[in-house]
Amino acid sequence: MRANSTSTISDDNKCPNCDKSVLDEKSLQCDSCGQFTHLTCDKSITNKLYDALSESADNSLIYLCVLCKPSLDGCKGVDAANKKLDALSLAMVNQSAKLESIVNAQNVKIAEMSASFSDQNERFQRLSQHITGIESTLESNKNSLAELNMKHQPSSSHPRPWNDVASRLQDQILQPNENVSGPDSADPKQCLVIYGIPRAYDPSAVIKQFCGDLCINKRWITNVVPLRQSGPSPPIKVCCVNSEVKWNMLKGVNSLKMRGTYAKPYLSKEELQQDRALAKKVSDLRKDHNGREFKIHRGRVVEVIDDFLVDV
Repeated sequence: MRANSTSTISDDNKCPNCDKSVLDEKSLQCDSCGQFTHLTCDKSITNKLYDALSESADNSLIYLCVLCKPSLDGCKGVDAANKKLDALSLAMVNQSAKLESIVNAQNVKIAEMSASFSDQNERFQRLSQHITGIESTLESNKNSLAELNMKHQPSSSHPRPWNDVASRLQDQILQPNENVSGPDSADPKQCLVIYGIPRAYDPSAVIKQFCGDLCINKRWITNVVPLRQSGPSPPIKVCCVNSEVKWNMLKGVNSLKMRGTYAKPYLSKEELQQDRALAKKVSDLRKDHNGREFKIHRGRVVEVIDDFLVDV
C-alpha cells in the first residue's frame, strides 16, 4: 500500500468508487491493481488508520480496492495472519525440540548397545584364546601319549602278556569284598552319601556294582552304612580309604545319571555348621555384588569368572 503522491499518480487514474480522477486528494493505492482510491470514498479507512498506513514503510500492510477484493473491508486481517504465523512457528519449534529429544535418546541407546557389543566382543576374544590354549594343550598331550606308546610298545621277540595283566587287574577290581560293611569308624571327610537306592536292594551289592561300573577297586571302600532304616530309599553312607577315592566315587555316581540316584559329600555336625556358614557367605556376596556368580566348591567359596573358579 502506498499513500498518494503527485509524482506517482497519472492523469488517467480514476477512483474505482466514484469514477473520478485522483489528483491531490488523500488516496490509497491498491496493492493488486495499482489504482488509487479517494480516502473520502472508502469509509472503512479512518484518518488514524490512513496515517498508520502512510507511515508503514516495510509493506507489512496491504490495501485492496473494492474492485480487487470486494469481500474485504479495506485493510484488515494482517494481525490475524501474523498470529497464525506465530502459532505455526511455535508449533514448529516444539516439534523440532521433540524430534531433537528423540534423536538424542536414540543416540544414547546406540552408544549403550555399542558399549555392550564391545564388552561381548572382548569376552568372546578371551574365550577364544582360552579355547585355543586348551586345544594346544590337548594336541601336546596327544603327541606325548603317542611318543609314550611308541617307547613302551612291546617287541615281537619279547612279547609282554598285556592281556593277562589286564585280566588279573580286572579280576582284582571286581573281586567281592566281604568286609565292605562293618563298624562306622571312617573319617567323615572320606565319606559320601548316596540317595535314591531302593530299600529292596542290598546296599553292599549296589556299591560293588557302582565300583565295577566306575572301575574303582572295591577294597578302597571301607564301609557301607544305611543312615536310617525307614523309608522306601534310605540314604547310604559310603566310607572310602581317602578323600580322592571319595570325590571320584561321588563324581562317578552322579555321572551315571540314574533316575532318582545321586551322591553328596557326607557332612558331620561341625561340617554341616560350616556348610551353612558358607551358604550364608555366598548369599551375602550375591547381594553385595549383584550380577556376579559365587558358589561353594569343595568346602570353599569361589567366584565363577568365564568358567574359571577364583577363591574369594
